[in-house]
Amino acid sequence: MGICFSYKYEGKRDWRWRKTGYGKTIHKKSGAYYEGNYRKGKAHGFGTSVYGNAENNAIRYKGNWYRGDFHGPDGMWQSKIIENNRRDKYIGPFKRNDKHGKGKYIYHDDVVYNGNFKDDKYDGPGEILWPAIDVNNGGPLSFSYTAFKGNFVNGLKSGDGKFVSTTGYKFKGIYLDDKFEGHGVLIFADGSKYDGHFFEGQFSGVGKYYFVSKFYSPKPKKQDTL
Repeated sequence: MGICFSYKYEGKRDWRWRKTGYGKTIHKKSGAYYEGNYRKGKAHGFGTSVYGNAENNAIRYKGNWYRGDFHGPDGMWQSKIIENNRRDKYIGPFKRNDKHGKGKYIYHDDVVYNGNFKDDKYDGPGEILWPAIDVNNGGPLSFSYTAFKGNFVNGLKSGDGKFVSTTGYKFKGIYLDDKFEGHGVLIFADGSKYDGHFFEGQFSGVGKYYFVSKFYSPKPKKQDTL
């Protein structure tokens, strides 16, 4: 009785019957394939992969590999179709299958992140551009973000940052875990401004509220909320 393989391989093999050099593996049922360089039976070097139904909906990757993992600079990755025949896309470096280094991620809904990644998350300096999306910081401060530029830690806005919105709001200051935290300046759509401290995304502590023609300075109290 012969051995029945679920895939077809075209290419060279070494003396241990491992895939080596340039070759192509095609899975018979799904049509998924890898085409590129092999070493000791694993994708290693430059290659292209399509996981899923190759004719319709598949995860795609083109770039460098290391012992079977996405690894190296200038990789190009696409997700499966998410909605309206659109996919997420990423261009940039990988480290053992994780996005790692300076890259660009384009979401299927036109949100774009351009900046640094670490262990598959935003980390370090970066910039996000949004279409009009409502964002709520856990209270009455609700904005439609259009752009954010600043620092990220473990996937969240943390450290110095600034944003502008479609509704005319602007902020420059410190973030912690995606919320305003510490000192910052928030400019409202009518030109009024708050310059002071924030806690978990809300006015808190010492601060000054500047109206268009005058300003109000509350007496400093612990956890005073405007």
